[in-house]
Amino acid sequence: MISSTLRPLTGRIIAVLILLVYSLASPADQNDPALDGLFERLAITTNDEEASNITREIWQRWTANDDPEVSQLMQIGIRALNYSTYRRALQSFDRVIEMAPEFAEGWNKRATLYYHIREYQRSIDDIKETLQLEPRHFGAWSGLGLVSIAQENYSGALAAFKKALSINPHIANIRRYVQKLEDWQRREDEENAI
Repeated sequence: MISSTLRPLTGRIIAVLILLVYSLASPADQNDPALDGLFERLAITTNDEEASNITREIWQRWTANDDPEVSQLMQIGIRALNYSTYRRALQSFDRVIEMAPEFAEGWNKRATLYYHIREYQRSIDDIKETLQLEPRHFGAWSGLGLVSIAQENYSGALAAFKKALSINPHIANIRRYVQKLEDWQRREDEENAI
């Protein structure tokens, strides 16, 4: 008698627990719902330390992945990239993209690798994939600016850097690039006006 009374209750408890687990588990990547609030705070803060902390948290969320194998491959790839072991980094990032093609940071890290080995068109292709998945990826916009400079496309670099700053206005080195490129643009315009 008790078991027949508890059976419907047990089913409800299990259903509630499943819903609770799914509601507490936040996606760990560019789809993390906490990112919206972080970007809002990043846009309005005037405190450099707070901006740095928010930026770091955004990067942590972008780099996180719920699949332990993907996370491990990302760490291997990042470590290899940091040590300029490019072949190993490429193998890791290729595998990440194969396993998790909707994971923006996999594409972004491989774009960074391609930039380092001067495969600029491949870098641009991966940046496009990154931005399709996460249009707010100020790191990818910054990377596009660097690739554009390497290709001597200074107006393209300026546009990409300005986009990065419109998302994260606290990237000091990108602000310096923008200033230099705007100075260059002004000189070009003056020379062409004569």
